[in-house]
Amino acid sequence: MSFTGRMASDGYTTLRNSFLADARLTFTARGVFALMSSFSDAEWETVTAESLAAGTAHSVADIEAALAELERHGYLTAVAE
Repeated sequence: MSFTGRMASDGYTTLRNSFLADARLTFTARGVFALMSSFSDAEWETVTAESLAAGTAHSVADIEAALAELERHGYLTAVAE
């Protein structure tokens, strides 16, 4: 499963305060979304739980749980491959 999105690619990432304050989300989910928000359009083509977990202290299962959380609360839309 991959995820799609379109984020600003000007070298800065801006997130709504309401997103950061959303008590339904874990800090892991907020961090994953913040990281994904920094990706350029070209990087979105290869976003997977595995690619997000690479080089972090989180397992693929941790990232999958965070992605499911973000999707459940309407912050992401999954696209079946």
